[in-house]
Amino acid sequence: MSERATESDRRPAGGWSDAGARVDAQRARGAALHVALRWLLVAFAAATVWWEPPQFDAGLCRALVVGYAGFAGLVLLWFRRDPQHLARLTWLVLAVDLLLFGVLVQVTGASEDQSWTPYILVNGFLLIPLLAATQLRPGLGAAIGAVTTVLYFVSSAAARTYGEDSTQWEPWSSVVLRTVVVAAVALAAVLLSRVQRSRVAEIGRLAKDRAALLEQLGTLEDRQRRELAEALHDGALQYLLGARLELDEARDTGDPAAFDRIDEALTQSSRLLRSTVSELHPAVLAQAGLDQAVRDLADTTAARTGLAISVVVRPDDAPAVRRDAGDLVVYSAVREALGNVVKHAHASAVAIVVERTDALLRVTVTDDGRGIADGAVERRLAAGHIGVASHRWKVEAAGGRFLIAPALPHGTRVTVELPVRSDGTGGG
Repeated sequence: MSERATESDRRPAGGWSDAGARVDAQRARGAALHVALRWLLVAFAAATVWWEPPQFDAGLCRALVVGYAGFAGLVLLWFRRDPQHLARLTWLVLAVDLLLFGVLVQVTGASEDQSWTPYILVNGFLLIPLLAATQLRPGLGAAIGAVTTVLYFVSSAAARTYGEDSTQWEPWSSVVLRTVVVAAVALAAVLLSRVQRSRVAEIGRLAKDRAALLEQLGTLEDRQRRELAEALHDGALQYLLGARLELDEARDTGDPAAFDRIDEALTQSSRLLRSTVSELHPAVLAQAGLDQAVRDLADTTAARTGLAISVVVRPDDAPAVRRDAGDLVVYSAVREALGNVVKHAHASAVAIVVERTDALLRVTVTDDGRGIADGAVERRLAAGHIGVASHRWKVEAAGGRFLIAPALPHGTRVTVELPVRSDGTGGG
């Protein structure tokens, strides 16, 4: 069994491209944050070398900061021109950030006596892993975080002495503990990037689903009319045509058996018409419940296709009419599954089992057809066919599960599970 494959189920490429544009927009926002945070680094470096200048090479340090500000301006122009290209080459930009702060710390650390400049500048390394986290690339964040941690440790070790007296050296324990804090910040940035990436992926999936459902609504009326025409043509209409022929024969021959055949054809036509009307409108669920609705659906399908369809309700002593607020969702999913058996499974028999507990409603549709390949539903969804997928979304939205698995020894089993939430009014 596989999803229904009709031209009206196909989604135009616009739905997918719109979803892709949404994801690209999220990445562009991350790039914008990346550019903005860099200006904080520029401001931090500038404030340090101007307010707390080193004893030596203060002019060189200020020139480096001015050059870094120019670099940040180029990155801003790059972002405005092509944010996606900037996102792809983020590693190169971050390498410049690391290089600049590493050089600044080394230059300012060459000062003698009490110069606090390198101790202040080394804290700029803390912000660089956060710059990497904005790009939603955990691998890049991990690499930048590791390099940042190493450079922070090396820079801190180089700046740990500010005088000739060894008693004025910063203890190694202090250097190690500060490095551990930087490593923790880098790790937190990587985890944040993973969380944000998963959210963007979920946004993309929801956008695709929304586009698919909107486009499906545009063709729903046409599909329903075509399916109704097929059901009437293959079922009740055939019996009525047969009755017409039998009536002509009865007029000529007066054979009593012909009248019996006419009566049987009209009886079957009436039954098929009632079942078709029941399928089109959920009144059957409100009046007779899900169990009877599934039986009517099975009888109609069997009469139209010749399939041997059995329906079992468990437990055996279940009330004749039992209603739940999710019956319509389950019934629609079962109808879709049974329709796909008819169209694609090449099966000879189908078993439908309706099971209820106090907390769960489960319906399984098992056929003995050719089965379904692994990943077939996902591939058909990617190709634009959302017959089964749309019902899966409805079931999951109602808090249930829609499962498709191979049946043994062959065939396919579709399982629909939904928590029992009685509406308290007896309506389906």
